[in-house]
Amino acid sequence: MLTTRVGGPADAPAVARLWTVANVARQAHLGLPLGPVAGAASLPAAEDRVRERLAGPGAVLILAADPLAADPLAADPLAADPLAADPLAADPLEDDPLEDDPLEDDPFEDGGEPVAMALVVQALALDGASTEPLPGLAHVSMVAVHPDRWGRHLGGVVMARAQLEARHAGYTRAQLWTHETNHRAQRLYERLGWTPSGRTTLDERGERIRHYTLDL
Repeated sequence: MLTTRVGGPADAPAVARLWTVANVARQAHLGLPLGPVAGAASLPAAEDRVRERLAGPGAVLILAADPLAADPLAADPLAADPLAADPLAADPLEDDPLEDDPLEDDPFEDGGEPVAMALVVQALALDGASTEPLPGLAHVSMVAVHPDRWGRHLGGVVMARAQLEARHAGYTRAQLWTHETNHRAQRLYERLGWTPSGRTTLDERGERIRHYTLDL
């Protein structure tokens, strides 16, 4: 049974593995060159990057897992060269919009290797280049679903929980960035109430990303 929970620093190795395999699959799916995960040259370095993000102001990590399922990350996630992940973008999410309430019958229990995730942090000015917080604004990033679970609505599950946790933390608005090539993610976000702000930019690999906002 799929469950969701709030993660923490101890989950950094599993999060780095999931982030790696999801990034590799997204780039391979699009026929794009592969590179280091999360801007790191190795999985241990990627774990360090994950820990840095988890140490961010107001960080809340949402994980979805199936405690009874076989470990989807048992294979070496670096068998293919992983790609560099943009620190702003909410990809790699490749999931279809939900038909039902993603939180219905979800007990939020612990256990299992994560198969989907999302991170909520305090948004900072200048798209994170400043240390000045933007009051009331949450930033959602690191939204990822294991490629073996694409099409099973797990992106919607972690996003709905992320939005709930952001509201409980006192945020009134949220933002995220997603790649313009990720049309499935855009459909999902829009179904969950997110709207494009009209802003776009290029990530560190030169891929164009689109900005979305949500009133919580």
